[in-house]
Amino acid sequence: MNEPESGDDLRAIFLRHVTPLPEQPFVARVAAQVRAESRRELLLQRWLRIAAAVLLVLASPLLLRFAQWISAQSGSLLARFSEWAGSPPGMAAVAVVVLVVLLVHRWRTQ
Repeated sequence: MNEPESGDDLRAIFLRHVTPLPEQPFVARVAAQVRAESRRELLLQRWLRIAAAVLLVLASPLLLRFAQWISAQSGSLLARFSEWAGSPPGMAAVAVVVLVVLLVHRWRTQ
């Protein structure tokens, strides 16, 4: 058998023997529906991103007030935790938690 030696030879043989496929209305209709659905999805994604950005801008004053409130609350919470962790029972509890975390980490990495 005489086999072609390059891709160009194969392409030439293929192009000589190609017969065009008849138009298939079902395939064309489905392809058009898929294109339309893809366009709708893209448009919806863009509108959702715009809506999210607008919502973020409109909600930013509320988010800032909430962040300030969290910051104010965290100071007193951290002060209470520090006071508790500085006591003997707190130190023992912290030591137990640290030991458990280290053991779990070692167990998972083996």
